[in-house]
Amino acid sequence: GAVWLQELQWHLISPIALFGMSYLLFMGEQVRVDVFYERFPVALQRVIEVIGGLLLLAMGLYIAWLTLPWVEQSYLRNEASPNPGGLPLRWVLKALIPFGFLLLAMQGLAHALRQGFALSSRGE
Repeated sequence: GAVWLQELQWHLISPIALFGMSYLLFMGEQVRVDVFYERFPVALQRVIEVIGGLLLLAMGLYIAWLTLPWVEQSYLRNEASPNPGGLPLRWVLKALIPFGFLLLAMQGLAHALRQGFALSSRGE
């Protein structure tokens, strides 16, 4: 197959996973240990969700910040594939990593706020 297509496949795995995690959190389908979680009172479930969202916010921002120099270095070097027919402008694909973590952080904040407002309103 085409070299660029093969390389694109490798480079898109991380952004697809990150975008997928943000979407799953938005839909409320994130991974949890339901065996225990379902037995907790609703108020405790919401507190756990708020804490989890805030931790996700912190982790997402930190990892996005850590990956920015990696993208910058790729941009400054005008990094491209060493393979003939490979991908040019690798920094564009690498920029999807911090962008994906920023989306995940924003979704963590939205999730924490949503659960926090539900906790404070106690509209069960």
